[in-house]
Amino acid sequence: MALGVAIGPLSYLYLPLRQAAHPPIDLVAPFGVDLATPGGLFWMVRGAMFSGLMFGYPLAEIPAEISDRIVRTLWEKYVYLVAQSAMTGLTRCTAGVLRALPETRAMYGRIVDEMVALGAAEGAGLADDYADQCMTILDAVGANASSSLHHDLTHGKRIELEALQGHAVRLGERHGVKTPTLLDVYAALRPHRDGVSAQAAARG
Repeated sequence: MALGVAIGPLSYLYLPLRQAAHPPIDLVAPFGVDLATPGGLFWMVRGAMFSGLMFGYPLAEIPAEISDRIVRTLWEKYVYLVAQSAMTGLTRCTAGVLRALPETRAMYGRIVDEMVALGAAEGAGLADDYADQCMTILDAVGANASSSLHHDLTHGKRIELEALQGHAVRLGERHGVKTPTLLDVYAALRPHRDGVSAQAAARG
C-alpha cells in the first residue's frame, strides 16, 4: 500500500520531468516558460497550458461530433494529414504556397490520390469524390496553414514520419497498391526522422 502511494506521485511527475529534459515543443517562445526551472516544472504539472481551453468556454459551446462511421472518419483525417504533412515538410512551405504553384499542387494531388487508393484497399468507405474534397480543403485553409511535422522538422525535432507516410507506404506494400509519390516523400524525409541529434550521432 505504502509503495503504491509513493509510486503514484512519482509517476505523475515523470512526464513533466522528461518533457523538461527533452522538450518536443519549444514553450519558451509562445509561453515564456523554461521547464528546466522549478517554476516552469510547476507550470507544466498544474496544466496551465490547457487551463484556458478546459475552463474558458461553456460546455455547450464546445463543438462535438459522434461518428457512426468511425473508420471512414479516421481515414478522412489520415488522408488529409498525410498529404498536408508530406508537402509542408518536404517543401518547408505553407498551404498558400503549395496551392499557388502548379507543381506543388499537382504533387499534393498525387499524394491524395495514392492515399485514397489505400483507403479503398483497406475498405475505409471514403466518398468517391474525397480526393476532390481534400483539394478543396487545401484551397480553403489559411495561407499560413502548415503541420506539426513541418514545425518539428524545422526545429530539429523528431518527426512522425513512420506513423504517417511510413505507415502508408507499408500499407501499399501489403495490399499491392503502388505509392510512388509517398515512397519518394518518405525517402526524402527519412534522414530527418529522428531529429538533428540523431543526424549528428550518425556522422560521428
